[in-house]
Amino acid sequence: MAFEGWDDGQPPKVWDRILAIDVGGATPWCWLFSAIDPFGNIIVYDEIYLITTDVEKLVNLALPKMKAPDGTALTFRYKVCDYENRVAMADIEKMSKRVIRVDGALKHGKAGSIHRLHGYLHPNEQHHFPNWHPAAGTAGSPRLFIAPWVKNLIRELPQQRWKEQANGLSLKDEPDRTIDNHAVDCLLYTVRQLPNPTELKATPGQMEHKAKSLISRMYWEDVQRRKEQLAPEGRKTYRITRGGVTMLN
Repeated sequence: MAFEGWDDGQPPKVWDRILAIDVGGATPWCWLFSAIDPFGNIIVYDEIYLITTDVEKLVNLALPKMKAPDGTALTFRYKVCDYENRVAMADIEKMSKRVIRVDGALKHGKAGSIHRLHGYLHPNEQHHFPNWHPAAGTAGSPRLFIAPWVKNLIRELPQQRWKEQANGLSLKDEPDRTIDNHAVDCLLYTVRQLPNPTELKATPGQMEHKAKSLISRMYWEDVQRRKEQLAPEGRKTYRITRGGVTMLN
């Protein structure tokens, strides 16, 4: 799948990036690369998912992903790692000679982070698909997109569930940690750094976000201004509905 304005599977290089790292070893490491578009949508577009104790190997895989296809450095708004793994953070910085300098991920509490992630994933009828997406201008867009080649995140996300008690009831706000969650944890670290989705301005619809020339925009603004000036003072505006008028063919 190709997205408008993307180069070699990467979003436009002018968009800020976020790198989130979940520390592994005997279990997989996950490095999740995301971009933020001009409307505040998150696009997860790359990942490293590997069982290894060799941090240098991970750094060598990550460094090329921190550049655009033309070789220019990408701008990372955040590079975060689980703050409880400070030893791993130090190892990453040492191996990369501080090119990859990571900070501790914010902690909202697991339930709060999941709630925020849900807000980014949930379609919003007031929010329209952005102009780079094949469904550009269509209402009901989520705030978070995952490129189809980010396979481990796509595999893990639908499997997540709440932990069950011995009586079979779910423990609300406590995820089942027996399920693979390395990529999902990275996604939670990512959304923790960003605003609550309810605080973001909705992307306009298809007709609204099409570019207009300055002359056209000035014309329609002048038309609206004249309508307001000519409207009789105190006159009310009524909406004509199918039930209130005779419909003519």
